[in-house]
Amino acid sequence: MLESKATETALGTKVVMEYDQGSLDMFLAREGTETYTPSVFITATSLEDMRYEGELVYSPNKGLYEVVWEEDTPEDWEDIEEAANRMLTDACFSPVTVKVVFSAEDVKKMLNGTVLDESATVKVYDFNTKEESEAFLKGLAEGVGWHEHYVVSKDEEWMLPEHLREDK
Repeated sequence: MLESKATETALGTKVVMEYDQGSLDMFLAREGTETYTPSVFITATSLEDMRYEGELVYSPNKGLYEVVWEEDTPEDWEDIEEAANRMLTDACFSPVTVKVVFSAEDVKKMLNGTVLDESATVKVYDFNTKEESEAFLKGLAEGVGWHEHYVVSKDEEWMLPEHLREDK
């Protein structure tokens, strides 16, 4: 599933970055497979409604990512590249929240698609990076068999008590 981030440059150009969160690590490591090479796409729309499309690629000379434009290059391309690199950093190093349901009874309700009430045992953990959250989840997985837990995905937040939902 493609995710996106958007910003504007000083000249008012709207810049949208689209990427697959699941393959962002591969993209940053500049890795690919025979059948899949991850991409980050950039769309820039100027105040005059001129639309420019391109793809981020790593520039070893600059030590950062630059946009390779499909056709014309926009006037404020340097500002757009700077904005794209900022958005890429935000996508990789933005805080991550993990919500975990504990107790056999509450886990069973989640598995059955039942909305949890206010008495449910739900813990919310905030991490500074994706890597920190992944390390936590690995540790949590080691507890399987010792305790019941269920890691709640964004698509399942509707089953949590209302005060724990991100989109209320």
